[in-house]
Amino acid sequence: MGRLMPTVAPCGWNPSNQDVIAHIDRLAESSGRWADLAAVYDAEIDRILDSRLQTEMLLRLAASTRRRPTTSTRPSRTYRRVADAEPDRKDGLEALDRLYTRTERWTELADVVRGEIRLADTDNEIIELTFRLAQILEVALGDMPKAVEAYQDILNIDPKQAETRATLERLLANGTMQREIAQVLEPLYRVGEEWEKLVRIYQVELGVESDAQERQRLLRRLAEIFEAKLMDQVAALEWWSKAVVEDPASEQGLDELLRLARTTHQWETYVASMADAAARASDHRVRRDVLFRLATVFDTELADLVRVEDVLGRCWRSTPMTAKPWHSSIGSTTSKATTRNWRTCCAGALPSTMGRGNWSRCISALARSWPMSSTTRRERWPAIWR
Repeated sequence: MGRLMPTVAPCGWNPSNQDVIAHIDRLAESSGRWADLAAVYDAEIDRILDSRLQTEMLLRLAASTRRRPTTSTRPSRTYRRVADAEPDRKDGLEALDRLYTRTERWTELADVVRGEIRLADTDNEIIELTFRLAQILEVALGDMPKAVEAYQDILNIDPKQAETRATLERLLANGTMQREIAQVLEPLYRVGEEWEKLVRIYQVELGVESDAQERQRLLRRLAEIFEAKLMDQVAALEWWSKAVVEDPASEQGLDELLRLARTTHQWETYVASMADAAARASDHRVRRDVLFRLATVFDTELADLVRVEDVLGRCWRSTPMTAKPWHSSIGSTTSKATTRNWRTCCAGALPSTMGRGNWSRCISALARSWPMSSTTRRERWPAIWR
């Protein structure tokens, strides 16, 4: 300081005098005496009472010490003092930003960028700084939860911000925080009617979802999108098939599956799904209902009486039976069955599982199920009782 001060003294050392400050800077620049300049500024800082002047002096001190290779940590401490003294001063934060970027001090840099975001004036500036913060958190610090939050902040400002959406889609495809990213992108795709992308989101959510009710919601939503938005009824049938297999007790699922099977004629898919649903059903009443529905399709849609007999025989052999639910169910599923089919099925299963009185009521219901006159029905009784 002693080397510079004699030169400064004739000018009248006054930190608020810009002519003096400029003169000192030129002396240091021409002579390379940055250490002396830093000492001059450092000596005066604590004497300055005006916070604005003190901040100006701190910035000059940081600028001078930054040019000295032996004092690499001094500028950051000085700039930090600037930020602490005047948190709303952009040039102090920008100086720290440059310094921490150059020295790769990522944690400190993230804090500084947050401060810059707080002081940003426009949405574009906020988006640019927030994207930079998200990149620091993702790439440099590996803090994915906070990175995703930062990307979401950007999309809250501009839902169509292409770079942010592309980054989240990349992370989603790589299996990173899939549930959280899906929750960010799903409302954007839904509002924007981006159905193919929304399908991928729901498929990703299905892959990580374990709650049965939530899985049903996703499966049904996929079926609805394929049918109503993408005009693909075959794909819709496949998604309803998955829903029925996972929840065979759902009346809506069973009805929608049958409706689409009739529309698309994808009966093999329907049959396979219903058989799988029956096999997975833990409640015997649900299993019975699924098998009766399947038998009805074999009877009324496919005219395959052999498979009707097989399905109902399987149902009766594997399900606890009481007279009331069974004889009341027969008429809804046997409009075309022959005496031989039903005699074989009933004779093979019913007598071994229920008393003669209940068995008689089932046979009576069976006889009433044929679409024929009362006279013809009475003529069939001997065949049934044999």
